Amino acid sequence: MPDLTPAEWFDQFPPQPQMDSHAQWCGRHWAPCPVLHRSGVGALAEVIQIFVSEFAGGLHGADALNARLAETGRICCKLGDDRMYEIWARWPAADAAEVTGG
Repeated sequence: MPDLTPAEWFDQFPPQPQMDSHAQWCGRHWAPCPVLHRSGVGALAEVIQIFVSEFAGGLHGADALNARLAETGRICCKLGDDRMYEIWARWPAADAAEVTGG
């Protein structure tokens, strides 16, 4: 199989309608978690850290941060396919026994 661009990699996943109403993640960029069992907690932590360091601009307090979060919208889409691909590459699939509890 030829190497895929980040956009092609994300495009290969089926829709994730459970994410349609999520404010900070789109289904396309979240798909590696449910489809490949990648670490959603790890990716989420990294995306939130990027939000704080790059988008929050030194804001402090829940009200100010929540307002900026709402203003920013889906952080994953702001970061784009290339950065989201890099983030997911750092969070490999979990062991099947860990995912299923067996």
